[in-house]
Amino acid sequence: MFRADDRTTGRDTYNTAVGYEALAGSGTASANTGQYNTAVGDQALYSNTTGSCNTANGVSALRSNTTGNNNTAIGEDALYSNSSGWENTSLGFRALYSNSANSRSTAVGFEAMYFANNTSSVAVNNNALGYRALYGSILAENNTGKNNNAYGNESLKSVTSGSNNAGFGHNSSFSNTSGWENTAIGNYALYSNTTNSRNTAIGYEALYN
Repeated sequence: MFRADDRTTGRDTYNTAVGYEALAGSGTASANTGQYNTAVGDQALYSNTTGSCNTANGVSALRSNTTGNNNTAIGEDALYSNSSGWENTSLGFRALYSNSANSRSTAVGFEAMYFANNTSSVAVNNNALGYRALYGSILAENNTGKNNNAYGNESLKSVTSGSNNAGFGHNSSFSNTSGWENTAIGNYALYSNTTNSRNTAIGYEALYN
C-alpha cells in the first residue's frame, strides 16, 4: 500500500495488504480511493486505484486491476490482466488470466478460461471448471462467446465466438469454436464438432465425429 490515498480529509478505506508491493496503487496517491480490498501476495492488486471490494490472494493476482469491483482472484496470476471488469471469480493458476474488462465470469482450475476476451466491457456469464476449461483461442480478442458452461478438463477448450453451449465431461465439446446452443454430456461427447449448432450428445464419445 505504498502509494495509499494521501488526502488529509480522506475516509476510512478498510484495505488490507500483505506482501511486497501489494495494493501499491497508482503514482498519484490521491487517486487511490478504493475501499474494502484485500491483497495477499507479491504485487497482488498492484495497480488498484478506485476498485473496491476485491480480494486477491496469490502472486500478481488481480495485478492490473484499476477500477474493477467485487472480483475474487485466488492463485498466482489469477485475473492478472483484469483492469475494469467486475464480479469475476477465478481460482487457480492463471485462471481468467487475459480478462480485462468483461464481467461475471467464473473460472476454477489451472488456466481455466486463460485466454478470456481482453477487449469488451460486457457481462459474459461464462463458467469454467477444470484444467484449461474454456481455454480459448490464443488471440484473446477472438473469444467473444457468452453464457457458456464448461465442466471437466479441457471442456469447451476451443470456443471463440460460440455461445450458450454446455459441456460436462473430460474433453466434452473439445473442438467447438463458433457453434452455439450445443449440449455435450459425457467424456469426449461432441468432441470433433467445430461450427455446427443445436446438437445434443449424451454419453461417452456420443456424436464424437
